[in-house]
Amino acid sequence: MLREFFLEKVNKTVKTLSGENRLGAMSVNDRFSLMPEIPKNPQFGDFAVNISSLSRFTKLPPAKTAELIAAEISCRDFDVNTAAGFINFKLKTPMLDSILKEVLEKKLDYAKNNTGNGEKVIIEYVSANPTGPFHIGH
Repeated sequence: MLREFFLEKVNKTVKTLSGENRLGAMSVNDRFSLMPEIPKNPQFGDFAVNISSLSRFTKLPPAKTAELIAAEISCRDFDVNTAAGFINFKLKTPMLDSILKEVLEKKLDYAKNNTGNGEKVIIEYVSANPTGPFHIGH
C-alpha cells in the first residue's frame, strides 16, 4: 500500500514535469516503469524509487533527474531526499500514526484488496534450472 502510494507520487510528478517540458528531453508520451523498494540502508529512508531508467528519456544524469522530480514532491507527512538517482521517502510521525490507527481499526481486514473481484486464481511457483535455458516445459 505505501509502496504504491510513493510510486504514484513519483509517477504523477514525472508526468506533470514531462508535460510541462521541465524534465530534460523527456516527453509526456515516453513510456517508463518504476519500482518502489525498501532501501538497504535505513538512513536513506523508509521507501525509495530508483529513477535511473528515466535518464535515457531526460538525457540528464540520474542524480539531476532525481533532484528535479523530488523538488516537486512535498508533503507534511514525509520527507523527501535524493541520493545517486534514488528518490527516498522517510515517514514522519503523523503518517505513521494514521497508518497505525487504520491497522488497529481494520484489524484483519487491513490491506485486503479485491483484486480479481472474487475470481479464483492459481499461483504457480516455477523453479527453473539456472544453468539451462528457460522454456515452456518449466
